[in-house]
Amino acid sequence: MNFLTSLFRWPSSPRAPWSSSRPFQNCKEAGHTVIVGGGVIGFSTAYYLARSAAEDAMNGDKVSGLATARCITVVDSSATLFQGASGQATGILGDYGFGPETMALGELSFQLHQDLAQEHYGRRTYGFAGIKIHHEEEQFSQPRATTGGNLVLKDRDRLHSWLRVSKDLRAELIADRTHAGRLDPRKFCHWLRRECESRGVRVMLNTQVTKVQMDREEQTIDHVTLRLGDSQEYIQLPCRNLVLSAGPWSDRVFSSLFPHASVSIPMNVTAAAGNHLLIRTPGWKPDDDDFGCDQVYLDEVLDDELRLDLSTFLSGTLYVGGYGAMPQQLPDKADQVKPQPKEIEAMKRLVAQWVRLDEGESLQVLDTGRCYRPRTTLMRPIITKVPWHVLFRRMNGIGHADRKLGTGNGHGGVFVNTGHDSDGITLGPGSGKVMAELIRGVPTSVDISQLDLLT
Repeated sequence: MNFLTSLFRWPSSPRAPWSSSRPFQNCKEAGHTVIVGGGVIGFSTAYYLARSAAEDAMNGDKVSGLATARCITVVDSSATLFQGASGQATGILGDYGFGPETMALGELSFQLHQDLAQEHYGRRTYGFAGIKIHHEEEQFSQPRATTGGNLVLKDRDRLHSWLRVSKDLRAELIADRTHAGRLDPRKFCHWLRRECESRGVRVMLNTQVTKVQMDREEQTIDHVTLRLGDSQEYIQLPCRNLVLSAGPWSDRVFSSLFPHASVSIPMNVTAAAGNHLLIRTPGWKPDDDDFGCDQVYLDEVLDDELRLDLSTFLSGTLYVGGYGAMPQQLPDKADQVKPQPKEIEAMKRLVAQWVRLDEGESLQVLDTGRCYRPRTTLMRPIITKVPWHVLFRRMNGIGHADRKLGTGNGHGGVFVNTGHDSDGITLGPGSGKVMAELIRGVPTSVDISQLDLLT
């Protein structure tokens, strides 16, 4: 058992505590939502759906028939949750640096993060804290030494306790703690799951959606077929809303369920993986946590186009990422992704040049990992309802679908919430909230018209 697993173990759901769809029969009229993908986007969607269902029930309003959170099911093909990007992310948050398509969504999501942390004791529950983000660059024109080591900070920040300093380099402040924060992504995701389950959301692990039964005349989904584990045991669930939020696997899921669709989800994940380390922060003291966290980008001061970013967690751990990985094909499941030993060793050697170690002291490595980011060729997320005719256009031989995508109307359908690249944790709450609104057929909190599926 590795360090992160021992810290963040959470009882996993049984393979399936039922052998038929009987527990879901009452959901057929209520409007069952099945979410494929148990990462931060899937659980954020489930959370805001369940939260809105509870608010609707209190107000006596059953918007779009979603009467209860017990009619929401999250399905994931892995036996253990958060083995992919959601649980292995850097956990950096912010309301800056987004493109025009996602700027409003980023601002909304950062505010939601702050609201959730305030409502649910985020600092204690999942390590939420403010963060300062720095970008290191050369201060002088003369060539620097190529052996690494040492920075000088314009604001003489706390970084000197774990990062080497020198007069040759300067730190440019990118964001302060009013515009940036950080959390422990694995703790946050487990908290999301607990919140969802406490509100009645069902979670099914080691389970795959194999078929979607649709009424083409009524343009509705009737039910989905699930395969339990690696067996030949199948069950059917009533389903009105199907949400695909399977991260880098979203295109595979979409293509297998809708082989006659005239579009695909344009994922580009082969080179979107990254290795990372978790080490003990050199020189850390408990009262350092009073000042929040820090992140430093070193890509401008490294040789050979290398990239590295270092960021502190509360409680004395340091995340080392940004180095990348050797390209490999995406495996079938998140728990099959393993760190690459050669790249990990190179990262260790590189980071040892930049953190402050006493003589004879070596890095204390707590964990290593690798994950695939859900990156689209559009270089932006996809948050949309898929128009009905797009799902069958190729089968009908009618050519390419209209560019105008359907919007949520509360009548059910197929929805996509994926492609967040390295911003999944940051954009998670905002993406979950607007997807919940799209499903319910109410106006979205921000404009997502530029986040459709078609190019």
